[in-house]
Amino acid sequence: MKDGIDVRISGQDVGRGTFSQRHAMLVNQKDESVVVPLNEILSVDRKAAKLELANSMAFSLGLRVFLMNFLRFSE
Repeated sequence: MKDGIDVRISGQDVGRGTFSQRHAMLVNQKDESVVVPLNEILSVDRKAAKLELANSMAFSLGLRVFLMNFLRFSE
């Protein structure tokens, strides 16, 4: 990234992360604005590229379907 090469990570829940990219994306729970701390740190160097984190819709959709069914059948 310091050499100006953008990095994109995509997959299930990459913003929150599980391993090396833990908390790579911070989300404001009130207005859902997103901050990528690494981009903020590197923004002082104008040559640095950006880190893009793309959460997979598959996980979000799967979770919603699970919760809908859980609530429906738990009554």
